[in-house]
Amino acid sequence: MYLDPENADAWSTKGSILSSIGKNEEALKCIDKALKIDPDNGEVLAFNGNFEEAWECINKAIS
Repeated sequence: MYLDPENADAWSTKGSILSSIGKNEEALKCIDKALKIDPDNGEVLAFNGNFEEAWECINKAIS
């Protein structure tokens, strides 16, 4: 993110890692940042618990 602070996938990955080590509050901040950058990112939506919206975005992407 140092090189590209607008990389939603990097923010999502950081959030996932933080969540896996129990730093949930920090993880949510990263996921929120990722969603602000790319609100249609199915992977980020799913991680954030928006499974139905994530499914719609993923289906749209592969159609």
